[in-house]
Amino acid sequence: ARAVYHRLTAEMHVLASVPANLPSGYHRDLQLTKAAVMQSVLTTADLIEAFKNVLPGIEFDRDRMRQACGPELLATGRAMEMVRDGTPFREAYRAAAKMSGLHEQVPDDVLKTYLVDGYPGRADVAAIRKRRRPLDKWIQEAGGSDTPG
Repeated sequence: ARAVYHRLTAEMHVLASVPANLPSGYHRDLQLTKAAVMQSVLTTADLIEAFKNVLPGIEFDRDRMRQACGPELLATGRAMEMVRDGTPFREAYRAAAKMSGLHEQVPDDVLKTYLVDGYPGRADVAAIRKRRRPLDKWIQEAGGSDTPG
């Protein structure tokens, strides 16, 4: 799925760039967009079929996931704290890597700070719509969605 995303993004770029410099009206270059559309539709159909077969069987072992949260998860945060205090990042990064063994397990309250809106499973649709609202008029004028969101 990760690789397919990039393939679909490439097809999107084909669809956006082929007609970009064409004069108005029909032009024969538009026939080049058919392959991108068909490839995208077929690839997406295959991906959806794969997800339908794989996703129902996925289970998460929360205990193992929690045990995997070792102190190295905090190394970047430690390095950034040192950078704020004036340490060059390269030195801070190396020092944080050596310090990673200070705690055997990351405390639960620290892990909870990583649960922010926008992470998988925590989409805040209302906040997204609120941030987009100032752009609604521009989106409509540019030929985007007719229904502000």
